[in-house]
Amino acid sequence: MTASLSRIGAIVGADFRIRFRRVSTLIVFLLLSAFAYVWIPNPSTGRTLIQINGQRAIYNSGAIGLGTASLCMIFVGLFGFYVISNAIRRDVTTRCGVIAASTPMRSGEYLLGKFLGNLTFLTTFVVGFMLSSMVMLLVRGEARIEPLVFIGQYLLLTPSAIVFVSAVAVLFESIRWLSGKVGDVLYFFLWATVIGLVVANETSKGTINWARCFDFTGFGFMIDQMQRTLHTESVSIGASSFDPAKPAVVFPGLRLTGEWLVPRLISLVAPLALCNTTAIMRVSVLGLSLLLL
Repeated sequence: MTASLSRIGAIVGADFRIRFRRVSTLIVFLLLSAFAYVWIPNPSTGRTLIQINGQRAIYNSGAIGLGTASLCMIFVGLFGFYVISNAIRRDVTTRCGVIAASTPMRSGEYLLGKFLGNLTFLTTFVVGFMLSSMVMLLVRGEARIEPLVFIGQYLLLTPSAIVFVSAVAVLFESIRWLSGKVGDVLYFFLWATVIGLVVANETSKGTINWARCFDFTGFGFMIDQMQRTLHTESVSIGASSFDPAKPAVVFPGLRLTGEWLVPRLISLVAPLALCNTTAIMRVSVLGLSLLLL
């Protein structure tokens, strides 16, 4: 067991070092952080981050935490896949796959290491983005920062997206016909389908209860809880116009209710099943290298 954990840890560590040594990683992070400032407009421009019935929400930890977390969901769910979906192919091109194939490492250990490497990379990005958004709250905010409220918005929305994307990336790379352009296109439609399913379910008052268990993006939870918290469907997030004649409102942030506890937990652990499918476990490390060459 110790030897197995050591091998998996070595894969995660190697992935982390390789990715964060690349200049492109720094550029992507800086662009994402800069986009947060565009995503959160200055109220003096006549636009606001969250608009509720024509009123703007005060820039506090709940509002900015939710707004930036929703942006982070989009990045992780869509662009995050294309950032991490070359982990196995990179091992092939750098000949690391051949070295791994010559070791006593099992294919399950290798794939689990790649999954955890993806998970670590995306989590680091999300945490870094969250911290930069907190700094922005200190600069542009209208209330004192509440770290626990801020962090709570990210914990409610982003973990399932991170796990889902990390698992799907490994799955697609492990199947020959999904490891290239076809997989990239199909993933976009998969992501759009998941969002469409949960959003349609919540806009129809959650008539399909099981659909909430597949809310990997967090959008369904966000829509339902905002409607319940604010008692209105007239809500928009992201550079929305507002009526300056109306008073500003205080948005306290999302809360996890009892009916969403089980669905959120299922949406977090369900993608892990992708890492245990027969299709993945039958592919050896050497086989992966030969298929991708």
